[in-house]
Amino acid sequence: MGDARLAAHIQIDALRRLAEGQGGFAAVVKKGDSTAGQIIVILLEKGDNPRLFERQMMADFSYQWAEITLSTTDDAFTAAQETTQYLARAKTRDPDLWIIELDVAETTPLIAALGSLG
Repeated sequence: MGDARLAAHIQIDALRRLAEGQGGFAAVVKKGDSTAGQIIVILLEKGDNPRLFERQMMADFSYQWAEITLSTTDDAFTAAQETTQYLARAKTRDPDLWIIELDVAETTPLIAALGSLG
């Protein structure tokens, strides 16, 4: 049985193209392993309201995107600190990790597209 999963670098390229196709911006914050690296997406809408999405392996070895909720605070400074700490821990746990930041005018279409990248 062959492995039908897309390599990490291909998913990163697809995410970048999705954002740029919507007139947005994409930046690789941390480059990981080109084939098997974990991926975290920092998704911004017009530079605000950062949301984290992580590609997670499921029990059947397929991947699914999940939003990571770190805090319920409305304080932007505290939320930013929590995000920074989470990303620092993730980098320590997985040296092959990719982190990409996507900034688009409307996040809904991009979030919907994440599902197709599984």
